[in-house]
Amino acid sequence: MSSQLSALGLVRRGIASSPGGLAIIAVIAALVSLTAVAGPRATGNVLQQDLNYRLSTAGPTIRDLQSSVPFFNYENEGDPAAVEKTVKAAPAALGRVHGEMPAALRSIAGPGRYVESYQGLAGRGIQASGPPKQIRGAGYSYSVEANPELRTDAVLVAGKWPAAVPTSGSQEPIPLVMTVSAAKTVGWKVGQVQQLSEQGSQTTQPVILVGTIRPRDPTADYWQLDGSRERASVETSPDGDGPQYFGTVWMDAASWPSVSYELAGGTLRVWYPINSAGLTESQIGSLSSGLHRFVAKPRTVGASDAGIVLRFSTNLGEVIDDYLSRAGAGNAVLSIVESGPIGTGAALLLLAILSLVERRRRTIELLRARGAAQMQFQLETGAVIAAATLPGAALGAILAVLITGGAVGLAPVLVALAVAVLPPVFAGVAAGTPPVVLARGGVARPNRWRWVIDAILVLLAALAIVVLVQRGLGGSTIGLGTDPLLAVTPLLIAAAACALVLRVVPIALRRLRTLIHRGRGVIGLVGRANSARAGARFLPVFAVLTGLSVSIFAASILDTEQTGIRDAAVNLAGADISITGTPLSTTTVDRLRRLQGVADLAAITSAGGANLVGDSQNVAVYTVNPRDLAAVESVLPTNRQLFQELGTTRDGRTVAIGGGLGTLPRSVGRFEASKSPAIAIDDISVSPPKFIGGYPWLLLATSAVPKDIGLVHEVTSVLIRVAPGTNQVVLQRQIVGITGTAETVRVADSQVQSLSAAPLVGGLESLSAVAIILSLVLCVLALMLALIMSNRERGQVLGRLRALGFSRRQATALVAWEIGPMTALGIVAGILVGIALPVLFLSVVDLSTFIGADQPPALILDAVFIGIAVLAFAASAVAAVLATSVLSARSRLSGILREPGV
Repeated sequence: MSSQLSALGLVRRGIASSPGGLAIIAVIAALVSLTAVAGPRATGNVLQQDLNYRLSTAGPTIRDLQSSVPFFNYENEGDPAAVEKTVKAAPAALGRVHGEMPAALRSIAGPGRYVESYQGLAGRGIQASGPPKQIRGAGYSYSVEANPELRTDAVLVAGKWPAAVPTSGSQEPIPLVMTVSAAKTVGWKVGQVQQLSEQGSQTTQPVILVGTIRPRDPTADYWQLDGSRERASVETSPDGDGPQYFGTVWMDAASWPSVSYELAGGTLRVWYPINSAGLTESQIGSLSSGLHRFVAKPRTVGASDAGIVLRFSTNLGEVIDDYLSRAGAGNAVLSIVESGPIGTGAALLLLAILSLVERRRRTIELLRARGAAQMQFQLETGAVIAAATLPGAALGAILAVLITGGAVGLAPVLVALAVAVLPPVFAGVAAGTPPVVLARGGVARPNRWRWVIDAILVLLAALAIVVLVQRGLGGSTIGLGTDPLLAVTPLLIAAAACALVLRVVPIALRRLRTLIHRGRGVIGLVGRANSARAGARFLPVFAVLTGLSVSIFAASILDTEQTGIRDAAVNLAGADISITGTPLSTTTVDRLRRLQGVADLAAITSAGGANLVGDSQNVAVYTVNPRDLAAVESVLPTNRQLFQELGTTRDGRTVAIGGGLGTLPRSVGRFEASKSPAIAIDDISVSPPKFIGGYPWLLLATSAVPKDIGLVHEVTSVLIRVAPGTNQVVLQRQIVGITGTAETVRVADSQVQSLSAAPLVGGLESLSAVAIILSLVLCVLALMLALIMSNRERGQVLGRLRALGFSRRQATALVAWEIGPMTALGIVAGILVGIALPVLFLSVVDLSTFIGADQPPALILDAVFIGIAVLAFAASAVAAVLATSVLSARSRLSGILREPGV
């Protein structure tokens, strides 16, 4: 007997008596552990992918550390010996500077590179005579460069590499090479000679093309930093002259000092290529601070008597800041979204444990009656549950790590331990708590501790909201990790709402009893009694409320984000499509208006500059047909339509829109030397729209500009509203075919695709969808377990009723009564919390940077999705009822009636 009552024996007996229940608990523990570990890790992966995307799409011209200074200074005056000394000292100096970089910056910065370059006195290259066969009136100019690593950066295609430059004063041509593409563009063939001369100089220097090259890797930083290296540019002169060609040629790098004096010393161009492939989000904070320190300190290259001070610049800091603001907002959204399945899964796990404890309670009471200690069986119950949660939590954490990849770290281990250890502790406490004693009428007796716990939950939720609103996003502003307050606040709000629901359920049941007494039928009376007996359990209501509220929150934020991206894109363009650049003729505007797919078109006319009476500043005047502009702007949200009152009258004055007008009186204005009527000016404080180029500026209705003001009107911008269903990419090609490449064509759809291509946007949508589906599945399981927990008592009642002739349909209706009222109230509370969460979230998180807008987006609440979510969670309750009814129907009536107390 003693061996049977030993601790190990009791644990073995407990495991053997409930293998199915323990298996279910193990599966649920694995699911909770998987969700809790995989969620933050998946978020980290999305943030890491977004970081790589932001840096890779930034391009070398933005992310690389660059410096450019002239060799010629007051100390060396372009002396070839001093230049040579500086050039020879450059590799060692750049290596030393690389070693002085902060660790985070050094880990992504490649070895320093430098080239010697000369782009002429005007910065547009040295004038050249051009190839023997050239277009009449064409102009040619070249930038001369000496790259010590040219043979590494390029591949020789034809001819040979440039040899050493002839001695100074020699009239022998300087050997040069040029890319195949550039040489073909300018028409220069290997072996041909041209003459170089500075602008205004009579001295010429012959040069000969000895070879052509091509980039070894066109995507390498060297070629991306200066597009003119690979391809020559061609510009058409507006005055009708011939085309102007500009390209880059290379000379022997070792010969640079000998010709540097003739080239006014030239320029030393230095850069450190940035490769962000190995950069992790955990390094962002140290990288940002280290980068600012490095850029702020000048560096010297060369000896002290001929040294050159390099001041590095880069836009990498702005890219990082932009990433951090976007990542902070995205991480905050995902923290709340992930709390849904985690909270629902935790409720499901606790319900499963309570179900098992209740099933073993009779056995425990019998053993206690034989003299066993209560503490012994509490420990035994905890050990039995631990036998399921330990392997389940470990398996879930392992699967999460395998799915998400990357290093394990300490966080998954701590989460797995929490899932493995806390449920057994809860089980031990539950095993020592007596079952609920039901009072007359079947409603649980009031418990003073319940009031205390409910009050604490409500106070904690209120405190979390207040602190979150006052503090803001907090730790998530750096875009890393999870803000604990932000993650736990939705759960606290859900718990507080759940506590309120539990207080409302008895009131609702009493009201139902009054209504039922007035009606007919026995189902309502018995169902109400069953519902009162079951009571309103915290965990199933919490599961429904949390799952539904987080689903509504996720859908609302996604709708807000997608709508905000679209609005930001249209606002950036000014319309569906905007065209800005050189003046457009009336014929061109008419051709654009006739294009298929153009629903509305507004031509913005630049009237030049003018002065208003009482103000000496010159104002850039623009005119437009207000009706056309209003039609085009109809694609913008109401708060973005800045020109709704344009052209209307106010107190006898024509309304105009202006910006940056300083102290000019707003009530009245008039053009100088004009008999125009007075105008009322609405000054907008936001930045001018993209189709406005001047500042300060004034936009008027075309009819309001007097003819005697003497302004020349030119169409400088065109705004287009595209008809629904039109392919905007195809329309863009047609527009470019009419206007030419000199115009800037902004297409809102292309901007939307660009903003949506970021991994953070796609990851947010994917993870939110997974969280919504997982919350729904866990909610079904939680409701089923809530019904299973009272299966014995329900079986006794149904056994009696079936013996009296109740049908299976009536039995199913009675099961529905058990969870119907509390599920309905949980859904109502879930809707309210689901609407409150995005309102609270947008009050502390600025999504403007996330969507690429200049102001926060308006909250979008999709009534259709809310309805679908409510139906889905209501259907989950129906599914739980049907599944429980099927299980109950399999019970043999004779066995139920033989149960004690039946």
